[in-house]
Amino acid sequence: MLQPLPLVRRAFKLLLAAALLLFTVFAGAAADPVVNFTKKDLDASYSAAKAVKIQLSSEGISAAGSGVQISGNAVRITASGTYLIQGSLPNGQLIVDAGDKDDVQLVLNGVDLTSSGAAALYVNNADKVILTLAPGTVNRIADSSASTSELAAEDVNAAVFSKDDLTINGTGTLIVSGNYRHGIVSKDDLKIVSGTIQVTAVGDGIKGRDLIAVKGGQITISAQQDGMQSNNDSDPTRGLIYIEAGTIDISAQLDGIQAAADLYIKGGAITISSASADGLKAGREIAIDGGSITIDSADDAVHADSSLTINGGQIVIERCYEGLESATIAINGGTIRIAGARDDGINAAGGVDGAAVSLIITGGYIFVSAEGDGIDCNGDITMTGGTVIVHGPTGRGNAALDYNGHFVIEGGLLVAAGSAGMAMAPSPGSSQKTIAITFNNFPAHELVHLASADDLAPIITFKSSKPYQSLVVSTPQIQADKEYVVYQGGSSTGTEADGLFIDGVYTPGTQIGTVAASQGQSR
Repeated sequence: MLQPLPLVRRAFKLLLAAALLLFTVFAGAAADPVVNFTKKDLDASYSAAKAVKIQLSSEGISAAGSGVQISGNAVRITASGTYLIQGSLPNGQLIVDAGDKDDVQLVLNGVDLTSSGAAALYVNNADKVILTLAPGTVNRIADSSASTSELAAEDVNAAVFSKDDLTINGTGTLIVSGNYRHGIVSKDDLKIVSGTIQVTAVGDGIKGRDLIAVKGGQITISAQQDGMQSNNDSDPTRGLIYIEAGTIDISAQLDGIQAAADLYIKGGAITISSASADGLKAGREIAIDGGSITIDSADDAVHADSSLTINGGQIVIERCYEGLESATIAINGGTIRIAGARDDGINAAGGVDGAAVSLIITGGYIFVSAEGDGIDCNGDITMTGGTVIVHGPTGRGNAALDYNGHFVIEGGLLVAAGSAGMAMAPSPGSSQKTIAITFNNFPAHELVHLASADDLAPIITFKSSKPYQSLVVSTPQIQADKEYVVYQGGSSTGTEADGLFIDGVYTPGTQIGTVAASQGQSR
């Protein structure tokens, strides 16, 4: 039995709703931060002839040049300049204790440094320290599982710990083992320009209290807590993470990447596995403009407390509890594939009484497979472009589409299949029309084909990975004054992507009914 979904009985002002939605999202959208990579940050060159040379050895430490103090197995650098360091030192420590305006470049030229406490490399004072990884070298820095009482009192808690700005550049390799707590920590800004960086930590992998900025490099993190974290929540201009490029591979027990304020991703290749928490998380805003992001998370794959804006890039969510979650979500471009949501695929939630909650889709390609709601918005949805394909829930307590306000559709392609018990379709009065159908039970992996009744012009050919009872389709080709025939089965020579067949020729199966464009539906 084929039936149109019931109509929404409430009217609303479309233009006003759309205007309010646009204002809500774009007024709160994240603006790009000013991340200044200085010439010193970017310059990994050095003069070996002019550098102060430090030779590490368990048999004795030597230094050729000024600005170095040696006491037992501790090396203290007290002045600005370039220091070329090499050798192996167990139970030692490299300390930078220079002036407030001093820039110090540490060139690691094959270093194996292990401390008997926390902070094998400890920046106590400087304006900025630049850690340069010499070409072709492998450098290892590790602390122990214990710490001295003095360092513990100052919360010095990482194998590489800096109280001031820290930059890592060069083309060599740095392997950091944070056995006491964290791997690499800067209490100010932490910038990674280049190099191969491998971090293992019993706490967080990499922390920059005010800022983490990544311009390049190959970064691998295995952490028992967060992979990357910027945790300054007391200053609205701090607590930022900015990723411009590079390769980042994170395996974390807690959040993959967490910013107390804002997270910006402009590019790069990011892979995150989170055993018990979120993939990407921000206390305020997340903006994704590009890059390739793959996430396997136990909780939300991408979570922003305030707003999430996606303008480009490729996002693949292999496993999650919820895929995208924020109070306001704006999707303007990019490719988003949410393949394994145990609850909602996209969830716009968190505002008071839905007043500050919205979902706007102006472009991009979105695929959702969810056990809960495919798309859930506790406010209004506006769609003006893009492609949205939903393989929704089979249980009657959820739906492919779920919203509390209005769903205004004015463009784009929408195909949403799911259970019928809580099914919804775009709201009445939308300028783009919708076909909304209920079935007794449509089998998984079987074609459904919609075509114009008068000339059989195709609307869609589709198959879902799950059985469903509700199908909602909206395209610019659907007209209010026409009828459409529905076929079950048959075959298509088109190219299939996420159940939708593009181009090709459809060979009809069984015609099971006709349907007209719907004006919308609510519960």
